[in-house]
Amino acid sequence: MQQYLEFKDQHADALLFFRMGDFYELFFEDAEIAAELLDLTLTSRNRNDENPIPMCGIPYHALRPYVARLMEAGRKVAVCEQLELPEKGIARRQVTRVISPGTNLDEETLAPDRAAYLAAVVEKSGAWGLAVSDFSTGEIRATEIVSDGRLDEELKTIAPTEIVLRPDAPQALRKRVSSLLPHCLISETQAPRRAGSPGRERVAGAGPAASAGGESLASGAGPLAREACEVLRSYASATQGGRIDHLREPVFYDAAAYLQLDASTRRNLELLQAYDGTTRGALVSVLDCCSTGMGKRLLRAWITRPLADAAAIGQRLDAVEVLAGDFSLRSDLRESLRRIGDLERLVGRIGAGSASPRDVTKLADSLAEIDTLRARLADGDSRGREAGAAADASEAGAADLTRETGSTEEALARHARCLDGLAHTRTRIAATLTAEPAAMLGKGAVIRDGFDAEIDRLRAISRDGKGWILAFEAEERARTGIPSLKVGFNRVFGYYIEVTHTHQALVPASYTRKQTIANAERYITPELKVRENEVLGAEERLAARERQLFDALLASLQPDQPSLGRSAGALAALDTLAGLAETAQRRGYVRPEVHEGLELDIEGGRHPVVEARLGSSFVANDTRLGPDSRLLMVITGPNMAGKSTYLRQTALIVLLAHCGCFVPAARARIPLVDRIFTRIGASDNLAAGQSTFMVEMSETAAILHGMTGRSLVVLDEIGRGTSTFDGISIAWAVAEAMLARRVKTLFATHYHELAALEAEHDLAENFSVAVRRYKGSVVFLYRIAEGPTSGSYGIEVARLAGVPEAVIDKARAILARFESGEGIGAAGAGQMSLFGAAARSESRREEEEAEDALGARLAALAPETMTPLEALNFLARLVEEARVGRRR
Repeated sequence: MQQYLEFKDQHADALLFFRMGDFYELFFEDAEIAAELLDLTLTSRNRNDENPIPMCGIPYHALRPYVARLMEAGRKVAVCEQLELPEKGIARRQVTRVISPGTNLDEETLAPDRAAYLAAVVEKSGAWGLAVSDFSTGEIRATEIVSDGRLDEELKTIAPTEIVLRPDAPQALRKRVSSLLPHCLISETQAPRRAGSPGRERVAGAGPAASAGGESLASGAGPLAREACEVLRSYASATQGGRIDHLREPVFYDAAAYLQLDASTRRNLELLQAYDGTTRGALVSVLDCCSTGMGKRLLRAWITRPLADAAAIGQRLDAVEVLAGDFSLRSDLRESLRRIGDLERLVGRIGAGSASPRDVTKLADSLAEIDTLRARLADGDSRGREAGAAADASEAGAADLTRETGSTEEALARHARCLDGLAHTRTRIAATLTAEPAAMLGKGAVIRDGFDAEIDRLRAISRDGKGWILAFEAEERARTGIPSLKVGFNRVFGYYIEVTHTHQALVPASYTRKQTIANAERYITPELKVRENEVLGAEERLAARERQLFDALLASLQPDQPSLGRSAGALAALDTLAGLAETAQRRGYVRPEVHEGLELDIEGGRHPVVEARLGSSFVANDTRLGPDSRLLMVITGPNMAGKSTYLRQTALIVLLAHCGCFVPAARARIPLVDRIFTRIGASDNLAAGQSTFMVEMSETAAILHGMTGRSLVVLDEIGRGTSTFDGISIAWAVAEAMLARRVKTLFATHYHELAALEAEHDLAENFSVAVRRYKGSVVFLYRIAEGPTSGSYGIEVARLAGVPEAVIDKARAILARFESGEGIGAAGAGQMSLFGAAARSESRREEEEAEDALGARLAALAPETMTPLEALNFLARLVEEARVGRRR
């Protein structure tokens, strides 16, 4: 227990799994926590003491699934191994690794299609340095941020599973991180080493960046980004026993170089997760045709961090167009990628020293496939140039999806140049390992025969020794006449001769009894003991020698890590591009024209997810917003008619274009935008004390503060959570703010009063969802038509939703009385002043116009010059006009 407590003091923030023989044991508070989280039986050590020690444990071979459950719970695990089996005294132990949600390398516990990010944040003078690593692949990216709002959005976008802070981090930063990411594990590391330390020199001397969308840390990063990288590497090294060679050189990026999406927009557009919490119904589920886990992870990163640079977007679109137009090349590429698999995480395990022998042979196979793939890309480049020349000669049509605007060299060469089959590495692996090595060291042959003389000698002894034991069993059975005699082995007693009680009289005097079991006795002889020592000694030395040589092989692969990382990154990009090309061909998407102007023009746009569900029955619609013709579309119409789908599809098409994807439309001309804002639906945040209306207004405020003339804003209802007049007033003022800032805006509303914006503002236009009445019901046409809606259809929608007919009939009767101005009787008289005007909202404009006309007529009168008869006649005319209007 003294030894346990020493290790626990060193790892106070982790659950300490303490190896004792065939079990990992936990004690004290760790045992109580683990018993609850893992559903283990809580027992106690020294249970007869006044204060027994809580205790629970698991078999050593079952560690992996239990650790996986603790990672899901956001816990950290320190694994303390028993390094020897001493004949007496306390066994020597050591914490060999610390596993946390951000440093987990176990392929069976990591989701293959999503990264588990480890982040480090440092703060100084109101600025922040942020470093982010996908530890399983070794990628590190860093940035500096000077806006606290940008820091919040960056952390929400990354959604790390673990954040590392320095021990002296401000308390306000801790609270901020905890509030933003309540399920994220917050860990600490020691202060980074000062200038001149090996870690600082490594960060400062970063080589060329392997990842697109950034630059080498040495060329672009400031001091805070570098310090965040040091904090991250220091923590990783401390938890992994220094085995972090797989971590790549950091890449610096500027968060402003990407299209900004706040958390509300990511949620409203259902990019990675649908409202029900699953990926079904999310955008990623439609786009994902990737062949590998690394491609799937990169696709998710592209979706949540679209590009904001026209040249970079064009490079992606070029590559997608080439692959979409060349079925043979795309098919061969996807097949090669399937054979290669998740090279990023494979390289990560090798660099971290946790790879198995089969991982290394998988690496050799993948490297051979990389050579094949690189040759195929070169062949595709040659054929692409020939096709391009032929197209130029024949002036091929530019509208054809399959045409190639550039060669493979132009579109894909940047990635192809990063591919390296490392022939010398493949040769080394093939010379060292057997063709089919055991899954684990010590569980079968790993090192190839003939590679090492000592291995060959020990393997021969072990093989011959086992053969001798089989022969010895047959000889003893014949010599003693005991038919049931057999030679067995267990870890406690070693080799033994077992004789059933039935034949005890035939046991020779030279046998020495070792153990009694239920139906037999077990014996040993001097000759068997000698052979046991030879065989077991050879097997132990063989296992130790194989581990030594395998570790040496892993060490020899470390210089290849930069090249392996570049190849893995390039393959992930190729997989994502090929998957997007496959999606484009399957679903009939087109290449968007992304330009630096301000005009948005989508012809025949479709919602990618809804279309995937409905197929050919989806109704396409156009969207046109321009700087000088139309900036605000006021869209009215009933619920269920398709307003929200139309709003979302426009935002998604713009987003997809910025990701470098083809888009679901007949034609699309997309301007570069800096942000996409959405305000959709009703939700509350009761835990934070925010009502539905407060959440709505908070989101609206964020849009008004953050929007620019290059933003796209999508509003689906504003002001519905308060009184009618308040809501209309707020919605109107927000719309005018959008127009004043010249922001491209789609504004869906049930307030028909907002249709008057068109008369007051040249850049506002009314649109509605086409609806037809048929046999007493309504038919939604899902077409966006010019002009405001012709009426409200709330009662019809209620009937479609299954509201009982009796309630529907009553609602229609009440509506008729409201529209006639009669109210709903004495019981409802008090309510009329509250919502009577809203019930007559469709006729209110005509009433106001009539009142204005009457006011003008009265203002023109000169009563002092009128005769009594003239005044009486004028009053009679007014009364008659009022009666006629009342009858109408």
